[in-house]
Amino acid sequence: MKKIVKNIVPVLLSCLFVINNNFSQTTNAFYVKQLTNYPTYLQSSHECWAYSILSMANYVYGGYSIDDVIDAYNSSNLFDYGWDGATYNQAYNTIEYIFSEYSPTKKGCLTSNEIKIEINAGFPVYIRGGDRNASGGHAVALMGYKSPTASSSVSMIYYMNPATNSIMFSGYLEGGSNTFRTNDTLIFDWENSIII
Repeated sequence: MKKIVKNIVPVLLSCLFVINNNFSQTTNAFYVKQLTNYPTYLQSSHECWAYSILSMANYVYGGYSIDDVIDAYNSSNLFDYGWDGATYNQAYNTIEYIFSEYSPTKKGCLTSNEIKIEINAGFPVYIRGGDRNASGGHAVALMGYKSPTASSSVSMIYYMNPATNSIMFSGYLEGGSNTFRTNDTLIFDWENSIII
């Protein structure tokens, strides 16, 4: 009898583990929507704006190089690019030049509904943020979101970060002060967006 109990206890425990494991997966389920095979790039200096736009152009059209983005900047702004960053308006002019068939629009921090509309339609979004230490700004490309269900508000955003050549995430709160980060120490307030 001892032998039977000794052999049954591990089996019963493993069944309990499987039941608990499945339960926790169900209670922790979220709806995640990301643009599939989204390209990532690594900036070398102050051209986060250019590499964010490059990722957007290559996701939508394909075949773009960083030189194509700089050429679009030079064609759509009053002076040639000097590799020292770009303003929000200069980035908008460049996006408007590349994505002219879509009529890009300037926005502030997007609402949950606006995020879902753009990502669900298959379009990345240009995001610009101001550094909390007042040392400048940073640009990334929004390419996904997470929410408790498909119909509920966004709780997290996913973005291509050219400072790290990776897809990163940040929490999102409707109507709140939303941020994104370039690494563990630099946090940027989401100030502006450009939707295509």
